[in-house]
Amino acid sequence: AGYEAEPFLVADASGSEARAGHEIAARLGEPGDEDLLVLLADSQSVDVNALSQGLPEALDGATVLGAGAAAVPRGRPLLWSGAEHCSDAVSGWILRGARPRVSVAQAGRALTEPLTVTRARGHWVLGIAGRPALDVYEEAMRLAGLDASPESPSPLLVGLLEGEEGGAEEPLARNVVGLDPARRAFSVPEPMYSGRRLVFLALDGEDAREELARRTRGLDSHDPRFGLYLNCRARGQALFGEPGVEVREIANVFASCPLVGVTGPFQLAPLAGGRSPSVLTYAGVLALVS
Repeated sequence: AGYEAEPFLVADASGSEARAGHEIAARLGEPGDEDLLVLLADSQSVDVNALSQGLPEALDGATVLGAGAAAVPRGRPLLWSGAEHCSDAVSGWILRGARPRVSVAQAGRALTEPLTVTRARGHWVLGIAGRPALDVYEEAMRLAGLDASPESPSPLLVGLLEGEEGGAEEPLARNVVGLDPARRAFSVPEPMYSGRRLVFLALDGEDAREELARRTRGLDSHDPRFGLYLNCRARGQALFGEPGVEVREIANVFASCPLVGVTGPFQLAPLAGGRSPSVLTYAGVLALVS
């Protein structure tokens, strides 16, 4: 399509995630405001939160998107660039002058208003709004019509809120990974602290379908040359109840646009008009290049 593209691979990324952006910039040269940089990271050994936090300083200006490389059935995730390949790595490419238009559709229907964590320890949420955290969790489960017993895993998610209270913000969906009835607590796969705000979310295929259509149709891009779609492995048929929903929606809006996609356990993309990438789950990220 006439764009300049250059690939990269950063090996031995575990423990050096915060410096990975600087190494990428050193190899590629500092990106410009119109550049698109796509990252694929080993989802088992690379700390994606540390990776995303270290990217803006080194790659400031570029639009940064990414996804996690999933493990194969009998091995670790494998990343490559040309003839070089390895695990414990970050690979990807930069597309110069792409001026991408990005849309992010997240799954998760809010069941509650924003709530404030009042007690936390490590990954465990112990108190919310002065009440035992598991009591609030179980109330949200009942609002969603789900079984609130610890023995019955449910599609209830926690949406972590960033930024100032009252501002425009989107929750970052995270799984509830543990319940502790004795301490009336639950845990999520991120460190928690007093003062952090959250909402409870329910997975709803119809709501997610409407959000996908709204985000796709609201994307300001005329006659794109091609598109990139980064999708969470928890979406697709598992979320919508049938295959091909996302591909059909994108094709209905951008009928002549060639599209390539990848499915992984997490995505990286900026939210709410920002440029710094957030770590996303249950998300579909569409980038169009005109």
